[in-house]
Amino acid sequence: MANPVVLVCSSAWKETLSPVQANAILIRALKASGFAVEIQNIPLSDGGDGFLDAVLTLPLWADAQRLRLTVTGPLPHQLIQASYLWLESSLTLVVEAAEIHGMKHLPGGQRDPIRATSYGVGEALSHLLKQHPQAQTLVLSLGGSASVEGGFGFLQALGWQFIGPDGQRITEPIGGGALLSTDRVIPAETPVTLSHVRVLTDVTTVYRDAPRIFGPQKGADSLLIESLTHAFTRLSSQVGETGASTSSLPGTGAAGGLSWAILQAFPHARLTSGMAWLDEQWGLEPAVKSAALVLTGEGCLDETSFLGKGTGYLCELTQASGTPIIVYCGQNRLPDLSRVPGDILALVESGCEVNADTLARTEIALYQSAVASISTIGQRLAWPQAES
Repeated sequence: MANPVVLVCSSAWKETLSPVQANAILIRALKASGFAVEIQNIPLSDGGDGFLDAVLTLPLWADAQRLRLTVTGPLPHQLIQASYLWLESSLTLVVEAAEIHGMKHLPGGQRDPIRATSYGVGEALSHLLKQHPQAQTLVLSLGGSASVEGGFGFLQALGWQFIGPDGQRITEPIGGGALLSTDRVIPAETPVTLSHVRVLTDVTTVYRDAPRIFGPQKGADSLLIESLTHAFTRLSSQVGETGASTSSLPGTGAAGGLSWAILQAFPHARLTSGMAWLDEQWGLEPAVKSAALVLTGEGCLDETSFLGKGTGYLCELTQASGTPIIVYCGQNRLPDLSRVPGDILALVESGCEVNADTLARTEIALYQSAVASISTIGQRLAWPQAES
């Protein structure tokens, strides 16, 4: 009789663990449990942190080169080294936006919605299309961003102009604060062209709702959220018919509105769920159906986890197949636990403060929690013991 299959499929734990690192901890716990199981390792990335790491585990992407470039980070004048992938065989560039303007690059982890910008993402694309002129396809993953400025910083880096109330062009990379004082938008005279652009989003939120849904995560208070919402509506209508019509499309609110901005620069771009793309590449649905247990996790489990992100997608698959699932998380902020079909194991009790010390202990806490829970469920499911 074949050993039970355990699918290990964690998302990123923001500012702490990549999907590859989280999976490695869960696999170590499985091996320490003493059960004879077959392990299937699929790092889960919905387009946010750790996307490049997850892509490199895909069989079709084994020959991709991981290269680096220097670009503006999430704050103006902050230079960072960011990775991207180049797959020569299919002339494809893969860019993870979180590698450039992700929250993980904020100094000291301090949120700054007034200054945080997507400028570096546009800067990176401009540079890469010159460095790889033969490129035919761009896969751009969104998620984990520090900014909520409607993607106007991205457009600014691609040659779009933003005029302030004094009639002068705004030269500082656009952040949430500069967006509020922008009077006029002038599209680039020479549009960027590329044959195929695939935009992978980790949410279904529409553009006009981005400040309300994601502003709090990025440090915006209620007054700033209201002001940004008005600015998004006002300025998107200036872009023209395309700007207004695309603002209601699902997924255009991803990365603080960056997804919408990409559609303005690349009108023929396709918005796709990052999870749907990973499922397409890996065959995630059949893997879930054939598993005896699924192990997954993420840093904070909340309502946004079920707006197109990896954990929610995986829970839907396990619910449809009847496969047991354990969801590990740093914190559980779900008011309605019925959204999760399996067990939720939070490392930090609800209401407890999450600080630098808590984050530093995540690896040990996740391992200990996994060892205990795997032992319990393995006994419940009568798994065979591994030979000594």
